[in-house]
Amino acid sequence: MKTLNLRKTWPLHVFLLPSVLLLIVYNYIPMVGFMIGFEDFKPWLGVF
Repeated sequence: MKTLNLRKTWPLHVFLLPSVLLLIVYNYIPMVGFMIGFEDFKPWLGVF
């Protein structure tokens, strides 16, 4: 098995980081709104 040479591949990881962050922001953070919409939400108890 080959070892991961991070010194050689760090630019690829840097290019991948913005897309992963956008994926999280636009796909997973709105799930909190769906959770609030389908449960008996009480603001003083918090989201979770």
